[in-house]
Amino acid sequence: MYMIIYNKEKGKNMNINKKNLCWASLLTLLTAYVLPSRLSEEGAFLYGYPFGYFEIRKGAFDSGGIILSSTSLDLFLLALNIFIFYMIIKFINQKILSKRI
Repeated sequence: MYMIIYNKEKGKNMNINKKNLCWASLLTLLTAYVLPSRLSEEGAFLYGYPFGYFEIRKGAFDSGGIILSSTSLDLFLLALNIFIFYMIIKFINQKILSKRI
């Protein structure tokens, strides 16, 4: 299954494989749970690979705050991580398909 996106500048349709996009999204979200966190300069824990898109700040837990006030989600970095995983999956699929033929 492909989503078709029209590129106005080049006058061409660009195909996005939905199955690869789902796998890339799943891998991006799973890396936040599987890989260990990194510590930022401000003392926050960053989750996600290769770019940390989910952040938990330490200070709010010490002062008795709620979890929503101590977390942040960067949607741009999340989309960038999904794009990177999508391109890796697309590259691997092209290499495998070219060897089968």
